[in-house]
Amino acid sequence: MFRFCANYVEYWLLALACWSCGACVMPVNCEMELDQLRLQVGEAQAVVLVCDDYNVDDAIDLRDELDCLKHVIVMGSEGKGQGCIPIRYYSSTP
Repeated sequence: MFRFCANYVEYWLLALACWSCGACVMPVNCEMELDQLRLQVGEAQAVVLVCDDYNVDDAIDLRDELDCLKHVIVMGSEGKGQGCIPIRYYSSTP
């Protein structure tokens, strides 16, 4: 899982859940240029990218370009209209 967003409480909860499942979490600078992010995500063969509303367009572009990247999870948004998974989907409360 790549994290491409500011420090949200939801991010840390998601990171803890990933770690408990044995997944690797790789935080990246949310101000990173798209070319550098593309390189890092591609080299790591990341399957999931977590982002915020501000970076969702770049995350969707990466998902469409890279075969390894299968899911984009968006914090602070519904995200479904763009084919993303909203963070509240994983919440036990509506």
